[in-house]
Amino acid sequence: ECSHHAVCGQGHRGQLRAGRHTGAVQRFRHIAARRTEMGKGKRAWIYCSIDAPEDTHGALKEQFKSLMDYAEQMCFETAGSSSDVGTKPLWDRKGFQHFVEAVKNDRGDALLIASSLSHSSLQLAQLQALASGYGLEIYSPTEGRYNLSMF
Repeated sequence: ECSHHAVCGQGHRGQLRAGRHTGAVQRFRHIAARRTEMGKGKRAWIYCSIDAPEDTHGALKEQFKSLMDYAEQMCFETAGSSSDVGTKPLWDRKGFQHFVEAVKNDRGDALLIASSLSHSSLQLAQLQALASGYGLEIYSPTEGRYNLSMF
């Protein structure tokens, strides 16, 4: 039995039968509590980006796959995705702008990114304002949940 499926309730049919005995009921309650702790119910936007002018080595595809796996592990519902190539500032990138519009239209609660947040102070301040204004959380597989108040 995969642990992340047991937690988010996407396991194989018949794995959890809460009515069989007391141990199963206790396990079911524990799983329900963990579901709430993890991302169950959160709508995550997957954002992939590379600084190169084009994706000649399939890096965006790898990022997307990694972030989809992470979303499943965290029990997030995938709300959408976008990607960018090049070195434009974050807020000038079409894919990132697509994500911002989704958040403003209440189509996302979390942003999943593959790489660290290494943009200018102004861009990070804008992201912090967006996050606090819309209740947005930012995650990456390597960093977990970002604490934007550090920036």
